[in-house]
Amino acid sequence: MYMAWNDADNVGVPELDLQHQRIFNVLLSLNANPDAATDSELVADALDELTRYGDAHFRAEEALLRAERYPHLDEQLEGHRRFRRVVAELCFATSAGAGDVPALLRTFLETWWEEHIQGADRRYAAFLRERTPAGRLPAS
Repeated sequence: MYMAWNDADNVGVPELDLQHQRIFNVLLSLNANPDAATDSELVADALDELTRYGDAHFRAEEALLRAERYPHLDEQLEGHRRFRRVVAELCFATSAGAGDVPALLRTFLETWWEEHIQGADRRYAAFLRERTPAGRLPAS
């Protein structure tokens, strides 16, 4: 799957956009190394980054959406729970030596990118733009 970052991927909150770029870069690294083994440093680093990303990013995003009374917050929270659950399962599979972790991780991140970041996150960005003067998004 060919992917390139572009401005349409931004939600308009600089902190969140930078965090989205981090997950995008993890996906690019995995795609650039399709033969990476489950026990490779690349996979370990990717899972570590995704665990840290999830914690920091979801806290910031959820706080902003709560403060702005986003009407679809429950759906957003469920997506975040799913991300954490899948990453934890892949960490466990890695420690158990499952051979298909790199492919599963790439597939999960591609789906996450398309469905959550380019879907759900763009919906909250549109909501925030409608609520703020001159289309300026609130600082997170």
